[in-house]
Amino acid sequence: MTDAGTQQGLFNVWVHVNSASTGVDAGNQTAADGSYTVTGLAAGTDYQVCFYADGATGGSSDATGYVNQCYDNQLDWGTPTPVTVTVGATRAGTNAALVGNP
Repeated sequence: MTDAGTQQGLFNVWVHVNSASTGVDAGNQTAADGSYTVTGLAAGTDYQVCFYADGATGGSSDATGYVNQCYDNQLDWGTPTPVTVTVGATRAGTNAALVGNP
């Protein structure tokens, strides 16, 4: 998870992962470098991954906060791009570059 302008990692972004078909509703917060891990997910092809940055720090927009979004630059209130999860595999690259609030 990074600041879109500075590419600095964002700390304390809530990453929410859910799937209607598996019933999974999980999440975790990002570390200081913007990385995160969500474990224990069942296999599925309809996971939604969204990023909520109300408490995020570490980028250039600390004073104003960041706009929430879902994976693949989708609005958090729209239909997020589905993500496939395979049991026993690590999926990298499901991230976002968040922009500061206007």
